[in-house]
Amino acid sequence: MLALKDTAPHMSDVAVSAPHECLAIGQDKLHFICSQMNNVYSLFEDYKDTEALNLLKQIEEECC
Repeated sequence: MLALKDTAPHMSDVAVSAPHECLAIGQDKLHFICSQMNNVYSLFEDYKDTEALNLLKQIEEECC
């Protein structure tokens, strides 16, 4: 997981404008997050970050 933190932008930096855009078209934040799961899975797979993949799977099962 260190490689991701060192080379990728922080998730809060990436999603700053996204929730506002979603709310503007009538979607809530949880819907936005759940709709982006495949993109996030792909990112973590590229980095071969199994810890992050496991956490993401848990989030998807519990929240989406």
